[in-house]
Amino acid sequence: ETTMPELEKVIATATLASTGDLLMHKPIISLAAQGDGTYNFDFIFTYLSEYTQSADYALANLETTLAGDSKPYQGNPLFNCPDEIVDACKNAGLDMLLTANNHSFDTGWDGYVRTLEVVQSAGLDTLGTMAEAEDPKYLIKEINGIKIGMLCYTYETSNGGGNTPSLNGIPMTGATYDNINCYNPNNVEPMYQEVEQYLAEMEAAGVEATVLYIHWGPQEYALTANALHVKMSQRLCDLGIDVIVGGHPHVVQPMDLLTSTTDPEHKTVVLYSMGNAVSNQRKGKLSQITTA
Repeated sequence: ETTMPELEKVIATATLASTGDLLMHKPIISLAAQGDGTYNFDFIFTYLSEYTQSADYALANLETTLAGDSKPYQGNPLFNCPDEIVDACKNAGLDMLLTANNHSFDTGWDGYVRTLEVVQSAGLDTLGTMAEAEDPKYLIKEINGIKIGMLCYTYETSNGGGNTPSLNGIPMTGATYDNINCYNPNNVEPMYQEVEQYLAEMEAAGVEATVLYIHWGPQEYALTANALHVKMSQRLCDLGIDVIVGGHPHVVQPMDLLTSTTDPEHKTVVLYSMGNAVSNQRKGKLSQITTA
């Protein structure tokens, strides 16, 4: 009797590299000025490129708008950066820029849409904001044969009762909740319902792993996740998200490994905050930093 050899298992792996906020303050913009009216931001990725370029897929949060020179180039409170930041991101090996954060509408609807156009025209993916209400709310990427589903959300600050979200205290005139993935910290339930729907759609499309990027709000500079973010992470774990990557606090917060309360076999890795990838913030200037 001949015994057939056991077939080898084929295992595919994919590496996703995520870094923190590209918080484009005015001093960084000034350092990139070339004297001939152009800008070059390659220098900010000097020590990052080896990691992004070695990953199968890499991304960062673009915390600025790209409204062009029709608006002043500036940082906080209304961010607008030269388009060349996208060239530097591409040169550094980034494949996607997250575009949903509290500064996404700093230069109004025109800047909101133009940001998407500039990033996408450079060949980079975007996630979290949509120019058209019918545009996909999530992204499915096949990386090394593995279908990975990705979502991006930000917090918003409207008082509810309408169909116009608000970012950075600015009502998103011209936009609706169909143009941005967002949640209200005072009522997160609609977000959970959306995520559940999107997960079902992604599963039907053959997605094998899911990552949710989230721009928490509104608390900044806390060195540990607050109770709401911990509660939200557990709920997202229960829904089936595999990895949660957070941003907005502008400082690094601890990681955690959660176990689903509905499926003990399911676990979720949580990076509560990646901090900043680049900014003009320094600890000595941040008196707001707390341990809770």
